[in-house]
Amino acid sequence: MTTNTDDANTEALSLSGPDARRDLAVLQQVLNLLSTVPHATQSRILKSVRVFLGHDESIGLAISPSDRSTRLVPSGQSSVVQRRQQHFTEHEDLSPKQFLSQKSPKTDIEKAVCLAYYLTHYREKRFFKTADVTSLCTEAALVPFSNTTQAVKNAASRGLLAPGAKSTKQITVVGEEYVDVLPDRERLREVTKKLRGRGNSRKRPSRKQ
Repeated sequence: MTTNTDDANTEALSLSGPDARRDLAVLQQVLNLLSTVPHATQSRILKSVRVFLGHDESIGLAISPSDRSTRLVPSGQSSVVQRRQQHFTEHEDLSPKQFLSQKSPKTDIEKAVCLAYYLTHYREKRFFKTADVTSLCTEAALVPFSNTTQAVKNAASRGLLAPGAKSTKQITVVGEEYVDVLPDRERLREVTKKLRGRGNSRKRPSRKQ
């Protein structure tokens, strides 16, 4: 019974060759992990993976409508590929001003992370400099930062941004989740609370000698 199901899924995903069963097992693991995070975050992760691996944006799995109910797709959810296509079709033409208007950031940290998010996912700029954030802030017609460098540092100290290549910054997975929930302030508080919990768990009581 299991063999028949696996064979059917392999055919649906157009996987063939001696490594087809291995590839199918890897795909199953990826989908299982993706099912544990919000849909918007899934799209961000999928796109980040393609950027990391250097794959073309148009590459995707051809899953027919009749096969979307197989065990490869988590129960109660639509196809990951279908969600990805819908998400990028809906948002790919957003200007910086439109995107920031939707997210409504209120603090310099929120503005910095939202701009980092836009640079990463709309400008294909995974690694960016403070000057890129400043320039995009102007393009988005936002109130200028009082100190862009400090805003970026503060966002990094909260785990929303991280060091990138050659003295640049990059947005973290938590930073993406932070932007994904905006402008919902209640959900933002939940993400912030989770961040504080992680920070506290990393701290060790100092030992006096």
